[in-house]
Amino acid sequence: MTEQVKTAVAVSVVTALSFILEMSVSKKVAKLGKVDEFEYEEVGKIRLPLPLLSDFGIVAPMKKDEKDPTKDFIGEDGLPSYADEKMDWLFGAAVAMAKAQARNKLISGTAELKDGKKIAATMEELIAEGERVGNKEALMLRHEIRKSFAAFVGTLGKTAQTQAVLVGLFSNKEALALQDDVNKGKFKAYLGQYAETLEEKDLERYSKFLTTVDEACAPGTPSDF
Repeated sequence: MTEQVKTAVAVSVVTALSFILEMSVSKKVAKLGKVDEFEYEEVGKIRLPLPLLSDFGIVAPMKKDEKDPTKDFIGEDGLPSYADEKMDWLFGAAVAMAKAQARNKLISGTAELKDGKKIAATMEELIAEGERVGNKEALMLRHEIRKSFAAFVGTLGKTAQTQAVLVGLFSNKEALALQDDVNKGKFKAYLGQYAETLEEKDLERYSKFLTTVDEACAPGTPSDF
């Protein structure tokens, strides 16, 4: 179901994402003969390139298969795991971001891409997602807010890797919404602390963006992707 891919070298230097997940895509449908009960029906699969921590320059050992210690452990979800729980959390956050970006490119209820869309295959494409939407003023405000939040995160005493994940989730509400309820609760607490550091004029200017981030922290994780 899964396979390791080698780094691709093109005319320009790019970093190919290191892991390929064959992922099922489902849609929500009503149960036969039931009015208010639903189930999820698979509509297809997509090949989703994902970043391993090594793609971020992070060296961390993988969890090994108990039956064959020479092989990396692959879970029922088709994904590897890291031996260190903190590193595994970072990997899970990166996976959630990549899944959210891919999900937004699919035609609703299908495993087909929208016209003109493609799944990110390199680190450069993955990181660039979401930076090309909105008018100039909105983009400038978004960058300002992200810079402000990043400065706040820098005061929390977290590792550089964890800071990058927190800033990434702040910038990608779809990925934040895919986190489990525990991580959403932690992030919501950070968001509240950040809001308390803002001057009144900035809190007012940032309020619309911060509200959408807060809404992404609502309990419940979509089970149809």
